[in-house]
Amino acid sequence: MEPFEISVSIEGLPEELKVIPVEDPEEEPKYQVYNAGDYLGTVWSECMEKGMCWFSSDELAEDTTLKIGEAIERVNP
Repeated sequence: MEPFEISVSIEGLPEELKVIPVEDPEEEPKYQVYNAGDYLGTVWSECMEKGMCWFSSDELAEDTTLKIGEAIERVNP
């Protein structure tokens, strides 16, 4: 899958983020996220009882991780 861009509001400001899919056939899809070339973190989704949940092992705020995940879902359903 090719890199793509998403629009997200971070701390009330609109940001255009670059998303690079990380392909590993043995794991769930993960996405590296960059803002103006700066690495923000890696996010991935998991299906839980309450639906799709988004996670990051990096220091992304929970609400930012969720916004990024929802934007990825809109671009890449």
